[in-house]
Amino acid sequence: MRAILSGNQALAGQLLMNGADANPPGVPEPPLHLSILLEMDQVFSLLLEKGAAVEALTYGGHSPLHMAAHRGNALATAKLLERKARSDLPDGQGRTPLHLAAMRGHTQIMRLLIAANALREARSKAGLTPFLEAVAANQLESVTFLLSTDNKEWLKATREATDPAGRGALHLAAEVDSPELVRLLLFHGLNKDLQDKAGFSPLHLAARDGREGALRALLGAGANPRLLSLSLQTPLELLNTRDRSFANAARIQFFLQQAAYRQSIEYLKNTSAQSDGHTSPQ
Repeated sequence: MRAILSGNQALAGQLLMNGADANPPGVPEPPLHLSILLEMDQVFSLLLEKGAAVEALTYGGHSPLHMAAHRGNALATAKLLERKARSDLPDGQGRTPLHLAAMRGHTQIMRLLIAANALREARSKAGLTPFLEAVAANQLESVTFLLSTDNKEWLKATREATDPAGRGALHLAAEVDSPELVRLLLFHGLNKDLQDKAGFSPLHLAARDGREGALRALLGAGANPRLLSLSLQTPLELLNTRDRSFANAARIQFFLQQAAYRQSIEYLKNTSAQSDGHTSPQ
């Protein structure tokens, strides 16, 4: 382990060839994990040859496959999967290797894991799927990859995933203020007015937290500015009850007022057209 930590691959290899234990007991991070962390591919391969346990865990519950997924190490990922490392093993936070790869934007690793039957809908202890973790981490490439599937069941489950509070991907995209993610998710048919268990839509969260980019993207796609939460608040009313210390509060108020005004005008036009259509000829 000292040889690995000092970056001395030759010495680490010599020690292993002369009988050093590939699975020393009671260490916080086993040698196999360290070789992945420090990108020492030769030592990693030799450790596998010498019987290093592919499902040994760190004190935090991370397997070598978790480490490889987090680091984006495709070589280590492939070799561990070849040796039947579990692709759905949860760490201390309930995250699988696919969660970690999605959070880091490592789409090549995600492809390898899914090919090895990693669970796309696995839930962390926080109740998040890899897809929701990718959105919360603002990883556009991961989100795009997970939405790019011909499997209709997978796609439906991905799009409809919510966290324990009932928040969907658009809520999380609003929270990280990513108009790019908002537009991508809307393009893939996610419900722009989905309400969580408190009745908050993505627009409510964007207004509440001053997420101007996400708010404008939602309004541009026709999100309802008059939608009521369970506490009977529109996004504008929710904004007005918050501590409006963020600098763009006045702009957000203006955008919401304009959207509500336009919606009222459209409603009146439609009502008038329907009334004219039912007027009896004299």
